[in-house]
Formats: sequence, C-alpha cells, structure tokens
Amino acid sequence: METVLDVIKGGKWNKALFTTYALSLSFFESILLRALRQIGCQEVWIISDLQGYKASLIERRSNAIGHDYRLIPVRLRKGIFHPKCLYFAGPDEDAIAVGSGNLTFGGFGRNLEVLEVFSSRQTPELFRDFADFLASIRTRDDFECPDLTWCKTFEDRARGVGLRDNRAIDIHLLHSATMPIIDQLTQALHDVDELTVLSPFYDEDGYAVRTTTERLSCNKLRIAVPPSTAEFNFPFQVAQSGESAHTVCLGRHTRFEAFDPC
Repeated sequence: METVLDVIKGGKWNKALFTTYALSLSFFESILLRALRQIGCQEVWIISDLQGYKASLIERRSNAIGHDYRLIPVRLRKGIFHPKCLYFAGPDEDAIAVGSGNLTFGGFGRNLEVLEVFSSRQTPELFRDFADFLASIRTRDDFECPDLTWCKTFEDRARGVGLRDNRAIDIHLLHSATMPIIDQLTQALHDVDELTVLSPFYDEDGYAVRTTTERLSCNKLRIAVPPSTAEFNFPFQVAQSGESAHTVCLGRHTRFEAFDPC
C-alpha cells in the first residue's frame, strides 16, 4: 500500500502542489513538508478552500508559510473548493495523486481514505485531463483566487507531460469544474448492471445515490461501508423499505444490497 510519504520519498521532486478543503498546517509542516525538505523540493504550494484556510490559522505553531511553502485561499461564490489532488514534478518523472483525504492528520492517516497515484511514465495521457481541470477552474467566473500563478504553472507542466505521448486516452480524470459528474458518467457508461458506492456518509436522504442509480439504469445497488457503522448515516432502513418515491431502492426492479468490503 503506497502512502503520500512513499510517493514523496520515492521521487526527486522540485515542485509540489496540494489542493484541499480542510487543512492542518501543523500536520503539513511536521510530516509532509519535512519530507519534501529532505529531498530538496524548492517550490511547494497549498491551495485550500477559504473555510479550511480560516480554520488553519488557529494553529499558531505554523511558521513556515511564505518561506518554505505558499498557502493560497480560494473561494467559489456558489459552492466550496473540494478537490484533494497532489502534483509532484521532477526532472525524470511527474506524479499525480487523487484521493478522498483532506490535508489533515485524519485525512492522511487516521481516517479510512482512498488514494490513487499516477505516474507520467505509465499514464502520461492522464496528465492532459489534469491540465484541463486546472484550466477549467482557472477560467470559472465564480472562482476567486488572489494568486493564480500556481494554476498556470502546474497546468502548463501537466499539459507538457501529456503531449509527450500521443496514445489514445484509456483512463480519465473526471471533475465537476465544467459539468456535473453524474452527467459525465451517464455519457461514458452504458448498460450498467451493478453500482457500488463507497461510504456515502453525507447522503442522509439517499438523493445522490438514488439519482446516480436512476440515471445509469442500474439493476443492483451495493453500498460499501466500513466495518463499524454505528455512526454511519446512510438511510439503510429507508433504502430497504421501498415504500415511497424517496427510497434508495430505485424502482421495483432494483435490488439493494449492503456489504462490508473488509
């Protein structure tokens, strides 16, 4: 199992980008920044949602901002900045990591999270999608950022990596900067028989899962949950009842099944 520290220590990175919603500067400086310093990474950026940025300022022990790394707060006027992406650039290889964890102790250690790492050596075509993602948020009318240097720098870097290889794109990075994810899934996927959703913790009425399953015309819905579900708020009873139009058992032909992936 590869961790972010493994990725950092396994490369010769000279630039690093972190995007996050929630933020712990004490975690970043004591764990990740220390590792980046050890390999000689000279340019480090953190891009955080404004709310996460404000919360991070209470950590008075943080003292490397502006010297060892740059922290940029951003805001969407009608939403929140929620991507958790990492980009590492080096002389021989670039890497992109996309996951669910915020830049906090919980997001990178204590919580159950997912993280997928892509190398420019194996999937250079994916870097084109990442460049398009940065270009899309940079040009949004409702995206407020006091300094877009990071965005253009890593956009150009990722696009340059992607242009080194002309192979067809077999893997895609989906984002909601220009189009809802559900619309993209509907366009890309056809004849979906089963849908597995991992940990929909903040889907209290099942709307997102229900809509996704309906749009994809799935016959079987599976909800994957952690071993301990005492505080899990997905509406299992509603989902299994099938008694109203608001249930997650999508229509009479949908089979609902909950399972433990562990």
